[in-house]
Amino acid sequence: MENKSNQYFLKQLVTLHGLHTYSQSKLAADMCDKVSRFELPEIDAKQGHLKRSALMALAATLSSPTTKSLTQMVQFLYEHSEINNRHFEISLDEQNSRRDWYNIINQATFSMGKRVLEKLFGDGTNASDCDGLIVVSSTYSGFPSLSRQLQEKFKFPLEAVCYDLNASGCAGAPQGIYLANMLLQSGRCNNICIVCVDAMGTYGQVGEFAAAPPISRIVANCLASDGAAAMVLSKKPGPKPILSYKNCDLSTRLWPESAHLNILSVDESNQPYVSVGKDIQTRLLGELEIMLNESILNSPVFLHPGGIALMRLVREKYPQLAASTSISVAELEDTGNIGSPSVLLVFKKALDENATITPCFRLIAFGPGKFTAVLLIDGVEKC
Repeated sequence: MENKSNQYFLKQLVTLHGLHTYSQSKLAADMCDKVSRFELPEIDAKQGHLKRSALMALAATLSSPTTKSLTQMVQFLYEHSEINNRHFEISLDEQNSRRDWYNIINQATFSMGKRVLEKLFGDGTNASDCDGLIVVSSTYSGFPSLSRQLQEKFKFPLEAVCYDLNASGCAGAPQGIYLANMLLQSGRCNNICIVCVDAMGTYGQVGEFAAAPPISRIVANCLASDGAAAMVLSKKPGPKPILSYKNCDLSTRLWPESAHLNILSVDESNQPYVSVGKDIQTRLLGELEIMLNESILNSPVFLHPGGIALMRLVREKYPQLAASTSISVAELEDTGNIGSPSVLLVFKKALDENATITPCFRLIAFGPGKFTAVLLIDGVEKC
């Protein structure tokens, strides 16, 4: 395939999830065990027989649920997440035997970054051909950066430009791709490797509770998994490119007064803390309405699968996105929410299912802050 003026190529896209797979029912039992030791007043309800409306009202009104209501809420939320399995790079047994949670999270993130690049470069492309490396991760901390460690591990050129995009959570992938495209357009790079890797599942699982966790923390823990995605964007097609494109544009919009709705940090006892506020569902539709127009709704769109309930709300409001939300839901059922790589797992699934991607498509993701990121890839041709 000949290169054409002002044309860029997606040469490869690979994905993976954490090495160890656990059923949601197993993880629900694990969470119930963690919260059952807290002695709090009980409510008058039989376990397993609270109606959805009562449980959701309980979640909305109680900041410190009772022991019994808390285990009921755990079981309800995990069951109604409709996620079948979740994935962790480091086994639960090893996590439970260690107390160095900071090292565990970094170890899991680096391990997946290494594995996804081994998969990428085992398929024809060489790291030595890439003069740029962009790593998107919200779960790796410290210095040297993850990009520099992967650069040395895989023998990227010593002069390769390396960027680490941190703390964008699930909306990181569109930003990483847009930065890569700018480097190609500017002439600074010819081949850029993009790695999105997050150990969100490990971050929520590895910590200990010093007090009964709020519902927002339980919700976050029941959704998250570990995973990674990697791709190469290039000025030249090389062997067997996936697609070519001519334009790439990014739109982002902050959700005002919403930073409290999505948090990845530490709590008062210096334990890892992940939370998802209950107002995200209602806020999401309002924010999407501002970002979406008829042109977007009537073109291929691939959505970050934050949660199955979220995707159903989107599908009800925007029937045009029914096919897209179905792909997102299917991916979420299989893998859980893995942060920045999630929207790329959805896109990879769409490619595998031969979904329409021409003449343009969009990747839409929602991240901490909270903000919405819409990445437009235009002038697309399948290769």
